[in-house]
Amino acid sequence: MLTLRPIQESDLEAIALIQAHSWRDSYRGILGDAYLDDEVFAERLAHWRAAWDRPAPGQVGLLALELGTPLGFINGEGDSDPRWGTLLDHLHVLPGRRGQGIGTRLVHALAETALARWPGIPVHLWCFERNLRSRGYYERLGGALVERREIPAADGTLVAACRYAWQEPGVLLECSRISAASAAPEATADTRPSRP
Repeated sequence: MLTLRPIQESDLEAIALIQAHSWRDSYRGILGDAYLDDEVFAERLAHWRAAWDRPAPGQVGLLALELGTPLGFINGEGDSDPRWGTLLDHLHVLPGRRGQGIGTRLVHALAETALARWPGIPVHLWCFERNLRSRGYYERLGGALVERREIPAADGTLVAACRYAWQEPGVLLECSRISAASAAPEATADTRPSRP
């Protein structure tokens, strides 16, 4: 049975490993091979340790587990942008477990939290432009493409990215509920790779 719980300090290696597997699978040809092959886990672990030590205001992180085994996670920053509101900053599911509703459960839980804590303001995320699988997933969740630009990536390059937005958390909550009910497969995506 799948359970969701807040991310704890003892989970940092697990989420760095999930993210490394996810990026190696999804970002080949988007991020550099040397980074993905040799550096991603250590860089992500350092990133998450720094984020834990200095959390962003309104930071929310949830871990999905099955029988105690971490399978995916989501991280967000409530009301982090004056125009775009709450940032859905990371969504990752182990590549072999995609398409089973885990990502959608995580999105739904984060949307519930955003609705309770930051109601009435938008929700947004960044997705690499060439990550078509994830872009399709966010579009199925009702995300509107509102901006395209280059953003700094964790490998030190600039990468073309798309901002998707929802008018407010209730819209994302309803779209994730509908998606879960129809069992639409989800993609694992990082929404803004240079931040926690």
